[in-house]
Amino acid sequence: MRWLARTTGARPVVCACSEGVTVVDTPPTQEAVEHMECFAVFRACSMVGVPAGAILAVANAIGPDARAEWRANHVEAEAAAVRAVGLALSSGWRLPT
Repeated sequence: MRWLARTTGARPVVCACSEGVTVVDTPPTQEAVEHMECFAVFRACSMVGVPAGAILAVANAIGPDARAEWRANHVEAEAAAVRAVGLALSSGWRLPT
């Protein structure tokens, strides 16, 4: 998926899958994002041998202002993710098997 990031101007990042929204102001040692729902879906797919992938757009930074940033940015982030999915599908991209 790095080609999609290059094409859209996005950058790949590490994705953390946690139990809840991270609200402490502790910067990670490398650029990271969190996405709680992907972990459960990917784990379930892995257990039954079903390929899975995700295209995510970042709406907020991890930290004490995360909720307010998400509220301010989620519509634009969701639109960016939709554009990326459209680009991936129109280019013939498929999940690896």
